Amino acid sequence: MRAPERLPQALPPLAFALALAIPGSAHAYEEQWTLELDAGYARALPGGEAAADGAQLGVTASWGPSDLFALRGRASYGFHPAPDPLHVALVGAEVVYLLDILEWVPYFGAGVDAFVSARAGRTRGNLGLHAVVGLDYLPRRDLLFGIEARAYVLPTGFGDGAFEPAYLSGGLKVGWLFAGY
Repeated sequence: MRAPERLPQALPPLAFALALAIPGSAHAYEEQWTLELDAGYARALPGGEAAADGAQLGVTASWGPSDLFALRGRASYGFHPAPDPLHVALVGAEVVYLLDILEWVPYFGAGVDAFVSARAGRTRGNLGLHAVVGLDYLPRRDLLFGIEARAYVLPTGFGDGAFEPAYLSGGLKVGWLFAGY
């Protein structure tokens, strides 16, 4: 009869150990809207003597339907100074997979974009596909700081000497989180 007497004493430590062993999800973006502003560096590839290096500004809005995924819409503008400067406007959508670790949220994903570039009086539109990787830091439930990078491929841009077939961007961002309604 000694075993049943010890069982009630062992339950609290076992329950505590089990609670520590099974991590709960942090839900940083679940049912949340975000608005983010970013600034950073952009590079048109392969570049050559054209305006390869430039600056980029962007705005992103996102919604987290679950604790694992976020859907994002993004618009950005890149300026590449040179004798014939390159202007790049992007509007796109992406899906990111979140590795929600409390205050730190690494993520990666992919998206599709409308890519408009202008140089030397010529304007061209392209379809863009991209991969994104980033890391957000959430010091509070309503504020985030992050770093992210995107690599774009322009399937319809190959073979046109005036416009580049690939585009890279990376930068720092600040964002605000809003409760979903």
